[in-house]
Formats: sequence, C-alpha cells, structure tokens
Amino acid sequence: MQQVLGNQLLLQQKKVGNGGHVLATEISPQMLSIAKQRAISLGMQNIVEFIEGDAETIDLPTSTFNAELCRFGLMFLPDLKTGLSNLYRSLVHAEDYTSFVHGTAAPVRAILANETLERREEILKVVSQSVKKYADNSIGTVKLSNEAICIVGRK
Repeated sequence: MQQVLGNQLLLQQKKVGNGGHVLATEISPQMLSIAKQRAISLGMQNIVEFIEGDAETIDLPTSTFNAELCRFGLMFLPDLKTGLSNLYRSLVHAEDYTSFVHGTAAPVRAILANETLERREEILKVVSQSVKKYADNSIGTVKLSNEAICIVGRK
C-alpha cells in the first residue's frame, strides 16, 4: 500500500497495479475533489482512497504504507518535524529491512534465484511479516539478537 500526498497519486498506478492500494491525502478540499475526478476519469477509483487532512495531524494507521510521496506539501508545514514524524510512523519499516537484506546478502539472492517471481515475493513477504516483531519503528531499526563464536588455534 502506498500513501500519496497531493497530486502524486496518478503517477503511482503503474507501481501498485490494479491489485494495489493508494491513499491520497490532501489538506485542500478543492484539490482533493479534482484528484477524485481525475482518478475516476482514469479508471483508478478502485485502487485510490481519498482523505482530507494535513501531514502534521492526520491519523494514519501505524506500519501500513510501503511508500509515501509528496511533491510540494512539506515546505508548507509549520512544524516539519511533527509532520514527518507522523508520516514516518505509518511506514512499514520491516519491508525496508527485507529489501536491504535481499539486495545486499548474496546467499539470500542465491537461495531465491531459482524461485519464480511470485514465490520470491511470497517468501520476502513472510520474512517482512516475521521481522516486524523485532522492529523499533520509533527509530527505524530492526534489532536481531545473535551469537558469534570465534575460535583461534595455533600450531
């Protein structure tokens, strides 16, 4: 799911596809009305949800969105830190962790290389869901405990 601020929603249809979901938020009711009309005219009404509100105060569900986009809105926020913190809470950080591991760990890529695209996505989704219990979304980290045993020998 992607949350989109302002008029960026129309650019996201290709990314989420017909089975995806886009939440479009806008502080201006007039702009929101125009965006709704455009979405309908482009046949996007089934993947786009519209909510009026601003980034500082809008009540968004925690750890829900894979991405957030904003073209011109952030520069108008009276309290940028509050607005960004509010938006940050709604992001799915475990997805970031999974993408990082998949992109940087050669053994993981090798294991998944022989799987179909659908199966890889299914596996990565399960990993993302499983790692959520180790995520500290307030600071954007995933903490996993482990143990390393080092052995040194001499002849």
